[in-house]
Amino acid sequence: MSLRAKGAFVLLLIGGIYTAAVFQWPQSTFAPFCFLRALTGLPCPSCGMTRSFHALARLDLKEAIGQNVASPILFSGIFIVAFLAAMQVITQKNILEGTWFHSKRIVFVAIVAMMGVAWLVNLYIFFWF
Repeated sequence: MSLRAKGAFVLLLIGGIYTAAVFQWPQSTFAPFCFLRALTGLPCPSCGMTRSFHALARLDLKEAIGQNVASPILFSGIFIVAFLAAMQVITQKNILEGTWFHSKRIVFVAIVAMMGVAWLVNLYIFFWF
């Protein structure tokens, strides 16, 4: 697959995710299934992420943070990847793979840390509110 096709594929994938977030069913009727909550009764690190992405797609930052504190940063990361994919399509240079090769450890640690903080916040809300 050419570099342009890879970048275009990533852009289409991100566009689909954004479109799904914007046109998601109303929040009151949509509750994704959570295996951790079903097994333990406790919220998982990503509990509220779907509703939070939906709120971010509608530019409702307060609602998004209320659903999951890690979501604005993760949502921003999606737009960074979209920008890199667009640059790859335009320049036909291997931007996505090169950037990922040099930053994957930092990205992994950052995502694990953000999800850990989100889980602590979810547990705090679960036990004290």
